[in-house]
Amino acid sequence: MDYDKQLGIDTRQRDGRFPQQAGCHRYEATPYSCLDTLFMEIKIPRKSRLVDFGCGKGRVPMFFHYLTGSEAVGIDMDMALCDEARVNLANFCAVRKKALEKIQFFCCMAQEYKVQPQDDLFYFFNPFSVGIFSTVVGNILASYGEHPRHIRIMLYYPSNEYLQYLDRYTPFELEHEISLPGNSVDERECFSIWGMGEN
Repeated sequence: MDYDKQLGIDTRQRDGRFPQQAGCHRYEATPYSCLDTLFMEIKIPRKSRLVDFGCGKGRVPMFFHYLTGSEAVGIDMDMALCDEARVNLANFCAVRKKALEKIQFFCCMAQEYKVQPQDDLFYFFNPFSVGIFSTVVGNILASYGEHPRHIRIMLYYPSNEYLQYLDRYTPFELEHEISLPGNSVDERECFSIWGMGEN
């Protein structure tokens, strides 16, 4: 299915530019087929709010809302990509008026985003170095300390550095590993879901 066409957005083209900020990686969207598998495999509470770090053109937040009706936030440091995400959101909301109140995009460094009490799902497709990742996870844990809740970190195509950091230095525990249909070669082509706190 051509979800971009169905949703009225354009997130397909990779961005050939390399980020000027050290430790940040260039934009590449998660394939819709993989997102379909992810959101079929995990249970999403009705009042969840997803935060996509390195959201690029906004595919994950809008697709998440399309499937679940829940709130979503996209964070990206690249102003041009944020502008494209906002254009996509305007097109997406043209026929989904209520979505405008439930999806937001912020142009800022991931480390600068203030994690909100309602944020409970955190999505990463290797957007930056493990050094930045550890700072962002520290912010998530600080928010958890103030507002305990069940929170999950969802990694697509997880790097060994991310996995080792979560395993060795955080209270997160591996909840699920989701293999993707048709993949028998690349072990990293999967989702790794880490959680903590009470459901």
